Amino acid sequence: MMQSNRQKQARIAEIIMAVIPIMVIVTMLTLGWRKWPDILVDFGREMYLPWQVSAGKVLYRDLEHVFGPLSVYANAALFSLFGSSFTVLFTANIIIYVLFMIFLYYFLRQISSSVAASVTCSFLPVVTLSQNTIGGNYNFISPYSHEAIHGLMLSMLLLYQLWRFSANGRSLHLFVGGVLFGCVLLTRVEIALIVFIVTISFIVLLQLRSSPSTRLLVPVLLFAVGTLLPIAAFAAYFTSVSSAAGSLQFMLSPWRFMLDPGITATSFYRAGMGLDDLSGNLLRMSTGGAIYLLPLFVLMVMSSRRNNLPKWLYFALAIYLSVSAWFWSDKFLFPALPLIVAVIMLFLLCDYWRGDSAQRQTVIPLLLIAIFSLGVLSKMLLNCRIYQYGFYITLPALVLVSVVLIWYLPHWLEKRGGGGTNFRRAMILFLVVLSVHYLWKGAGFFRLKTYPVALAQNDRIMAFQEATDARGLLVDKALQWIDRNVPRNQSMLVVPEGVLLNFLARRENPTRYNNFMLPELIHYGEDAILREFILHQPDVVLFVLGKDSSEYGVGPFGLDPDNGKMIVDWIESAYHPVMTYGGDPLEGNALGIKIYYQNVAHGGNAPGVR
Repeated sequence: MMQSNRQKQARIAEIIMAVIPIMVIVTMLTLGWRKWPDILVDFGREMYLPWQVSAGKVLYRDLEHVFGPLSVYANAALFSLFGSSFTVLFTANIIIYVLFMIFLYYFLRQISSSVAASVTCSFLPVVTLSQNTIGGNYNFISPYSHEAIHGLMLSMLLLYQLWRFSANGRSLHLFVGGVLFGCVLLTRVEIALIVFIVTISFIVLLQLRSSPSTRLLVPVLLFAVGTLLPIAAFAAYFTSVSSAAGSLQFMLSPWRFMLDPGITATSFYRAGMGLDDLSGNLLRMSTGGAIYLLPLFVLMVMSSRRNNLPKWLYFALAIYLSVSAWFWSDKFLFPALPLIVAVIMLFLLCDYWRGDSAQRQTVIPLLLIAIFSLGVLSKMLLNCRIYQYGFYITLPALVLVSVVLIWYLPHWLEKRGGGGTNFRRAMILFLVVLSVHYLWKGAGFFRLKTYPVALAQNDRIMAFQEATDARGLLVDKALQWIDRNVPRNQSMLVVPEGVLLNFLARRENPTRYNNFMLPELIHYGEDAILREFILHQPDVVLFVLGKDSSEYGVGPFGLDPDNGKMIVDWIESAYHPVMTYGGDPLEGNALGIKIYYQNVAHGGNAPGVR
């Protein structure tokens, strides 16, 4: 009877552990409902390209794109089936996100405990579904790049398959892993390269401590076959709509963009990686490491030598970590995350090397996540942050740190007679406080987004009120003007960015290009883009200044010869302004939208302004 009651209590506890992350996800979705996108930057591409592909255009042939084709065609399929709207896209992303979190909970529950899985999957939505800057898009519901989140999620699925192969030796897991790797290659090239390194590291680890090479030959060949399947499917499709040579060019297009040295040398990318202030960023990382790693190390040493440390010592550490993280998380905690992950990886490697086969099997999944985490963090190695791109780049590292703090280290201490239970409780308290901090911060931004922008109810996006960020008001006014004055069959171009206006207004951009920020100007060439404009002249041009260009180390678009001046000079000669909302973008960094209509001499007829 007593054993039956214990089993019943254990089942109830399991259910509670599984329900907590669901409650957090529902809370975050409620707070951010329709508030996830940025009203001008990046996300428009994520809706415009699938809309155009669903209408019959071909990626890379008719539409330029700097990432792989998988996400665009997946979203285009959704638009073809259910209609093109923001509602369709964010609903699909919510479903995908929930399924991914269910998988992650299941994965972590298998390699650790229900408590560790619950705490981890409760903390992640606060980061991945929130808003930590004035700009939107840094979440899994309206991401700045679907390829980024799809690549990351597919990679985590791949890590699971590698671990399952190490556990039971079934070659099917490596075949499925190969298919997943092929899909990752069709999203973001840099993520695929990291996954390739993780896979090679995994094979090396197996070779060094377990299986001889001959036993891995067939599984590795199956992995390679699986990898080729999704790539071959897209190559066949592109060949059918172009040619074999054209298909190869299409498939290599993302690689050419990633390897373009002109782009990686810009101040934007250097600052993103932390290379602009090498000594200062190294100091922040090392200071953060001292603040957060040293106290943990001291307590672990003390706990492993004495099992009767007072409880208050553990909770004093939790309070110290919580308070410092509340005030210094952006300044020291997350800048130190690559260092923290590196230390954890070394710790796990030592345990793997010294352990028996059972211990190695326990370490392998965490070691795979650690290697993957460090690789993904390399994108912002010396300027690691949870805001902006950190919403997905830090995810594997946060999974690793959470599981290690809640499960692996307590278990490690318990085996050595230390206070594992008290350590676990203290770390749960720390992560709960950190979750509340970012929940509060995200809710603060979401509360300010109350201005509805859209021509159709299914496209409605909640933007900031004018007092906080006037871009929502300006976009709304421009959309209303377009709806009144520009017929549906007329084309529209938005420069330098703001293709979301094309989607919301359902006015097609007649050119191949959809973004004209400095990276695109460098990669494609401003003269090539201008030739495309002249060849496929739009009826209407919107000149939108939605953000400062100085982050790229150049002056305002259209005024700096290195930043779109040729394009704007042509627009000024071939078109005439008919309406301006906000400031004039040609007056420095004035926030505004300037609408041009084609001159009669160039074949245009100016609309009547009502």
